Amino acid sequence: MRKFLLSALAMALVLVAATAGWAQPGAGGALKPLVTVSFSGYDEIVADVNFLGQLGGQPDLDKMLEGLIQAKTGGQGLVGIDKSKPWGAVVQSDGAMGFPFYAFVPVTDLQAVLGLLPGVESEDAGDGVLELSTPGQPVFVKESNGWAFVSNEKDTLADVPADPTQQLGQLTSNYDVAIKAHVQNVPEPLRKMFVAQLRMGAQMGMRPMPGEDADQFAIRSGMARQVIEQFATLVEELDTFLVGLNINREGSTVYLDVELTAVPGSKTAQELAAMTIGGTNFAGFDLPGAAATLNIATKLGDSDVAQATASITQVRNVATAELENQGLSQEELDLATGLLNDMLDVAKATLEKRLADGGAVVMLKSDAFTVAAGGAIVEGDKLESVVKRLAGEIQKDDPNAAGGIQLDAETYKNVRFHKLNVPPPDEDSKRFFGETLEIVLGINDQSAYVAFGRDAAGLLKQVIDKSQAEPNKQVPPMKLSLAATPIAQFIADTAPDGEPAKMMGDMIAQMLSQHAGKDHITIVSEPVENGERMRIEIEQGILAVIPAIAAQAAMGGGGARPGGIGGGGESPF
Repeated sequence: MRKFLLSALAMALVLVAATAGWAQPGAGGALKPLVTVSFSGYDEIVADVNFLGQLGGQPDLDKMLEGLIQAKTGGQGLVGIDKSKPWGAVVQSDGAMGFPFYAFVPVTDLQAVLGLLPGVESEDAGDGVLELSTPGQPVFVKESNGWAFVSNEKDTLADVPADPTQQLGQLTSNYDVAIKAHVQNVPEPLRKMFVAQLRMGAQMGMRPMPGEDADQFAIRSGMARQVIEQFATLVEELDTFLVGLNINREGSTVYLDVELTAVPGSKTAQELAAMTIGGTNFAGFDLPGAAATLNIATKLGDSDVAQATASITQVRNVATAELENQGLSQEELDLATGLLNDMLDVAKATLEKRLADGGAVVMLKSDAFTVAAGGAIVEGDKLESVVKRLAGEIQKDDPNAAGGIQLDAETYKNVRFHKLNVPPPDEDSKRFFGETLEIVLGINDQSAYVAFGRDAAGLLKQVIDKSQAEPNKQVPPMKLSLAATPIAQFIADTAPDGEPAKMMGDMIAQMLSQHAGKDHITIVSEPVENGERMRIEIEQGILAVIPAIAAQAAMGGGGARPGGIGGGGESPF
């Protein structure tokens, strides 16, 4: 996930730097695409708007769009435009510092289209090109084979493609709107200049913060340098960057894709290709009825392991030095440093296995809030020993705490449970946690779990049961899922009577009940050839609720009327 975010940021910054001077003429070689923008076409978008309108209880939404266009065009509509074909734009690179661009729109009558632009006149610029009278930069238009090509430079239109949709590839078939960038087509001197400036800026900004001692600064600056170097590598090795939005009428979802690929054969491409582990032993975190679930099953790259290992070393050194300055007796110092080193040794050994396999789950009910998390570790017995020794010291120092600690409370399917019962944070939270807040650590040599909340041990047992029933289950490297119904119902059940949040939660829960099980927002990371794709998908229940929330907000945020959505009475909208 972190590498993906760094890659996306690197790609975006390089492209911003490259296109900041796109109007500069260059003396480079053959033109190569730098950024491609696609739009699936007017008819496709109207069909999508109609679908969303039907889903959200506004069946005339597409007619509202067409009415708006009619009003903006003086009743002419999109006359002269071929509504069945896609639109697009291409920014190119000549390999030097020239970045010519052109956009293309399908037309049946160019003059009719120009007539839709108030106050804009055209004159013949020669070679079949028209120059439009617009404020600021000149705009040139050329019609060819049923396409209107638009550019800021006349020369760019000298050799336009017969079928510009070939520039779009699969973008229009996969997405309603998409942008694809080719970072390797950014001139190499510009990429190197960007990286040099990045390093220089980072070095100049690497100063101690107020209240930060030398050891803390060393940890922070060391980590920052590692990130910068990783960032520089990504700038050199990233190949393409894609952002695409699609309304999937067949699947009744909307999804946004962010896709990154690296240069084939590069270290980044190899690490991204190896990210999938083929299966997880912690599939049990994906529980039915959960408000939120997270599954991670991926391999860690060399750079990730090296950076994390270096951080552990720095933390070990700084923490050890700090303990030595606390005035502890030799016995206390030996105990504290031993516990610290054992915990960090477990973390280091787990990292060196280059495997991240685990997850988390959140369960919500009107009277219960419970969270569980866990994953694969190495030397779990050593971690368990640390826990027991630490618990023993707490019991010696505070006998009153002894009653709340239950070491070896039970063993469930080879997982040993250790429990801690503490008072809830405040009186209000007793509604969700009970008179005591239960915290459970489950551990064996290969895995560790932690859970807290009402019946935390019961939730852990569900996770363990389901995980052992589905060993090595095939899953994407990362999946985060949020279910709107239990979240909305929890708000409706727990917010004070009469509060807008309670009424809104109840209204949303009622609406979502009409779309059983189709109420999720999911974020999934999965490998593609030489890269990775992150997809954010919204299911139909939430798509249906969004217009209602917008309408409610426009009405001032009042609650749903009795007998409204789901009750067969008057709609609150």
